[in-house]
Amino acid sequence: MVKPFVGVPSGDLSGCCGYAPDLDQPGCPAPATVHLRVQDSAWGMVALPTCDAHLGIAESAAMVLGRHPYGPGCSSAAETLFFPTHCEAGS
Repeated sequence: MVKPFVGVPSGDLSGCCGYAPDLDQPGCPAPATVHLRVQDSAWGMVALPTCDAHLGIAESAAMVLGRHPYGPGCSSAAETLFFPTHCEAGS
């Protein structure tokens, strides 16, 4: 695993930061403040919820395609549409 590592893809919609220091470590329990959409070489296009403390790590982990403040629409269980300012549940 190449560092920096921000955690494994998951369906966690808790609104917490997605950072984990390694595969066998628990994730950061801080509330997410920023939502990033990134292009990862291994996982493809993914969304990363992150807290302010881990934002720099998340931004350096993959190519950032978009970002906005983390809000209620970002934790939707439905197909989520990522916009420059927010997320919305898709149809």
